Formats: sequence, C-alpha cells, structure tokens
Amino acid sequence: MFYHPRRLLLAFILCALVCPLTVPAQVTTSNLSGTVMDERDAAVAGARITLLNTATGFQRETLTNSNGYFIISLLEPGNYTLIAETPGFSAYTVNDITINASINASVEIILRPKPIHEEVTIQASDSASIETNRIDITNAAVKYSVSNEQVISLPVLTTTLGRNTLGVLSFLIPGVMPSSPVGSAQADSNRRGNQMSINGSRSSSVAFNLEGGDNNDHEFSRSASPFPNPDALQEFTIVTSSYQADLGRSSGGIVNAVAKSGTTEIKGNLRYFLINEAFNARGFFDTDKPRDRVSTFG
Repeated sequence: MFYHPRRLLLAFILCALVCPLTVPAQVTTSNLSGTVMDERDAAVAGARITLLNTATGFQRETLTNSNGYFIISLLEPGNYTLIAETPGFSAYTVNDITINASINASVEIILRPKPIHEEVTIQASDSASIETNRIDITNAAVKYSVSNEQVISLPVLTTTLGRNTLGVLSFLIPGVMPSSPVGSAQADSNRRGNQMSINGSRSSSVAFNLEGGDNNDHEFSRSASPFPNPDALQEFTIVTSSYQADLGRSSGGIVNAVAKSGTTEIKGNLRYFLINEAFNARGFFDTDKPRDRVSTFG
C-alpha cells in the first residue's frame, strides 16, 4: 500500500497535537512577595524592589503595584538582600533573607520619609517584625526545610558506600519515621536513601524530587538515585500535607532536594572518617572485640 508524503506529514502533525509530551514541573524554586507601606499604612505604588543573591551576585528587580504589592518568582534557594527605594523616602534594606526550596517567603516593608537619613538597614534574623522563612502564608501546605547550615553542621555518619543525608537528617522532621527496607533493598539502602513514612503513610506514598525532576524508585519505594552528599547538597524540603497540584503524585509526602549551584568564591574541604575496633572497649561478655572497620575519605 502506498501512502502519499503529504498525508504522512499531516498524520504526524495531528499525532503531535493530540499526544503532547509532558514536562515535569520544576518545584525547587520559591517566590518572595510582600507589601510596601508608609508610616500611615498607605500603600506605596511604584517602589523599586531589588533582590540580590549574596553568594552568586544574581539580581532581580520589580515594582510595586497600586496596592503596594510585589512578587519575585522562581528564586533559587539561598541568602538574599532586598532593597526598597522610591523618591521621597529613605532606602530600606533587609539583609539575610533566607529562601528555602519550595517554600514561599513574604516580607512587609514600611518606608519612612527622608529628612536626614538616607538608608535604613536591618538584619532579617534580628528583627521581630521581619520574618521571611518561618511560615509560608501563600498556601496551606505544611513544609519543613532542612537548611544548608543544618546539612553541613549536623553529623552524617559515613559507610563504605558513602554518606547518606536522607538516612539521618530527614528524620529530624516531625512525623517522618524510617521504614525497614525489604528484600534486596536492604543491601544498598544507605546508597540510595532509606525508605520513610510520613505521618503514618506507606513508604510507597512518598515521592522524591531532585532538582525539580522525578527521582523515584517505584520498585523499592525510595529515591532512585543517591541524593548529593552533604558537601554538594544545598538543602532539602519535606512537604508533609496539603501540598499543591504541582507537587502531586503521592499522598504521603514530597521530598525536594536542591544541589549547590556554586558561588563567586572558591571553597572546598578535606575529610577522613575512621572506625576501627582498636579504638573500642571490649564488651563484658565478649572474648574478643568484634571487627568493626570503616575508612573513607573525600
């Protein structure tokens, strides 16, 4: 049977329109929103908002609308500095704004007239009136972030297979409990990430995302590939309930991990982890000290 080339081309175009390719949503970025008011609680329209990533130098700008509201979307996790400026008012600077993965932040700014002082600078972490990373008021999802400070400061024991962040730090989150791997999953659970239960859900109901992409091993209900080791991991967020449609798939919870993207400075470290029975005391009922050895470096 002979098919005309034009008919084949038309059939291909119709198939592409009817069966579009699906692209997974990027869920590791966050939004920063807020309002700019004056001392009389009147909205300040047209104020210029500048947001600077202190580590990478990345900068975003926007203007407030007629209600004094602004939003800056698709921000990578990290520390930022915000500057609000408008004619007739002192510049307002907020340092140390922490943007966590998948957790939207908000800030309220009150501008003051500019008689003498040109600039007002505060620390977000030192002011009770500036809270940018405690509660996400833009939706009802319950989220917990394990920040980069916790990742690099809290101990993550190593094995012959390396260091597994999910095997330790994820269980700092309320409601997150380890699940026992089954079958062959027991052998390499440290390499790929332990199974977990969130708020009593099945381990198969937990989804793992890495850099916004699907990272699920459906056979063993765990992360398909190892999460970055603590030196390369920026942070991860666990969404435990009431999450939005862009995080859909699993009813138990979502684990979002973000790797470090680098900074304008050169950084590095050297580590060595040693376990040997020579350093251990012999048990009271043991005739010999059991062999227990791990030696890794990086």
